[in-house]
Amino acid sequence: MPGVTAFYGLYQITFKLISTDPCGSQGPPGTLNISGSPDGSNLVVDVGESGGIFEYHFGQMNTDGTFSAIAVTPQSYPLDIIVDPNHLVQNGTNIQGQVVGNNVTGRQTIFVAPQQCTATDPNSHTIIIDVSGSR
Repeated sequence: MPGVTAFYGLYQITFKLISTDPCGSQGPPGTLNISGSPDGSNLVVDVGESGGIFEYHFGQMNTDGTFSAIAVTPQSYPLDIIVDPNHLVQNGTNIQGQVVGNNVTGRQTIFVAPQQCTATDPNSHTIIIDVSGSR
């Protein structure tokens, strides 16, 4: 796909907690690094914050700047936007977004495994976090 590499790069982002799940919190500003093949395949999106990085892989960047990628699981979520960092996430955890010019917006949907919010919590949790920023 011509032109998708123009969307690749490092963006300075902020996080906005959308869900009301008790495992989620508002994180400090971070980064979003988008990379992949020239045709838009093999997209990798790294979300960084407070020294931690969470990786999304097997994604696609489209010529209109929209993108999506999934988390390789099991993987710990090492960022402060989860109340207790290093929660184990489950299949289905993903990011979707769009790059327009020098700006990026996106939404992370994070599925936290049982007993990861607290040691005695038998429930899974869904945390939705929007990201936005620019180069």
